[in-house]
Amino acid sequence: MNGELDAVRKNEESMNISLKNLAVCVGFVCSSLVSNVSADGSNKMERFHLSRADCEWTNEMGEYIYRCIKANEGFNSHWCFNETIAVFCAVSE
Repeated sequence: MNGELDAVRKNEESMNISLKNLAVCVGFVCSSLVSNVSADGSNKMERFHLSRADCEWTNEMGEYIYRCIKANEGFNSHWCFNETIAVFCAVSE
């Protein structure tokens, strides 16, 4: 009986190792596909920010975003940031 139990345990261990190896391989394949897709931005906001990535932050931009956040009572800070970038940063190609 112990021999059979040991054989079952070894079989389970080898299956666990095989599943882990498979999961790692699938992870590498998926991550390489994702990196190819997202090189140019995978959604609208990523493309928006990537097209303005060369923009340097200025004090005028800081004042603009501060006024926007203050006017919205601390809410919508992401929206204020995106608006600031849209107003002050030219699209680079």
